[in-house]
Amino acid sequence: MNKKKVAEENNKLKGLLKTQKKSYAYMGKLIGTTTGNFSNKINGYTHFTAYEIYLMAKDCGMNAEQVEDIFFSPYAGHDAEHENG
Repeated sequence: MNKKKVAEENNKLKGLLKTQKKSYAYMGKLIGTTTGNFSNKINGYTHFTAYEIYLMAKDCGMNAEQVEDIFFSPYAGHDAEHENG
């Protein structure tokens, strides 16, 4: 069965988690889901809820501007530095 993406991969969040050395397992537990479900969310197969975003923002020490950039901007999660063209 092929999964259908509902959003872009969140590369900005992936980068932040890598910088902070936080695993998908850790983040999944933080937001009350499995590692696999967290992976689906960060890879764009399902959406994060507002409460999940709140929990992650608090845990990662994000300010309001970072939350908007990572989750709510028109290019949320899209890292322009790694794009072609």
